[in-house]
Amino acid sequence: MDRLHNFYKTLDMLIMFDTAFIINSANYIKTELEKVDYNELTIKGFLLYVNIKSSIDNVNSYLYKNVSSIKNIVDSTNYTYNYIKTQMNKVRIEPFENNWLSISVLLKNNKEYFYGKNYIYFEDYQHIKPHESPDISENDYYNNCIQHFANIGKSFTNHDDNILESMVILKKNDKYNYRSCYNGNVINNLNSSKKSNISFLSIEYINPDMKEKIVIDLPKSAYLVNNTLLSALFIKRYLEYQYEDHVFDLNYKINIMDSNINMFSLTYPEMILLKEDSYDIIRNE
Repeated sequence: MDRLHNFYKTLDMLIMFDTAFIINSANYIKTELEKVDYNELTIKGFLLYVNIKSSIDNVNSYLYKNVSSIKNIVDSTNYTYNYIKTQMNKVRIEPFENNWLSISVLLKNNKEYFYGKNYIYFEDYQHIKPHESPDISENDYYNNCIQHFANIGKSFTNHDDNILESMVILKKNDKYNYRSCYNGNVINNLNSSKKSNISFLSIEYINPDMKEKIVIDLPKSAYLVNNTLLSALFIKRYLEYQYEDHVFDLNYKINIMDSNINMFSLTYPEMILLKEDSYDIIRNE
């Protein structure tokens, strides 16, 4: 009996010791945690994350700009993803290559005979052969390319009143040249690769049959001297390449804010002609 009593007494002491140890340990941890400045800890953690991310981004940017194989892989992967996305959403996408020319046409549908939209959009792309001839300068070579299709676009609008506009776009080395054709004429057929000092802070497409406006985001490479922007066909083409639901007809309005915070609106048949330090609002008349 004495041995059994001593055993239980010893066991009880061990249990009491462990419980006291656990309680003391818990109190110590609690006290130490209360001393921690969690705001400071959060800020330090965030700054560490920003520094690490910035370092990774800098490395990635350097590799992309200086290693052509990595740039090609990144660009082709992004394009493949975007191409699949556009096909699933029935949205158009430009070619992957840079040196191409497209011609597009906007014409009226005859609703007396046909179903469908009031206005029909067609386009075609042609890839430009490299400039290799010493007998012609590179600039003249590409001028001839855009002039060839501008003459075709001009002829479209010269013979059929149902064709509202044709437009030729030349993309060379990420720069866009736009030429609009009306009534057998090309609006300012002078080609230029010179950057305009004009840009627009905001451009919005509004249609009375739409509840929401659509923001038009032009690439910086579109702001070249002599480019014609925001004509009816220009707008229709832009809408074909974006994902938001839209209605297109000639009752639209384009609200614009320029770099000097001037607000103005365009309606059909107005458009913008870019100059080096200014822009003109011109009409298809």
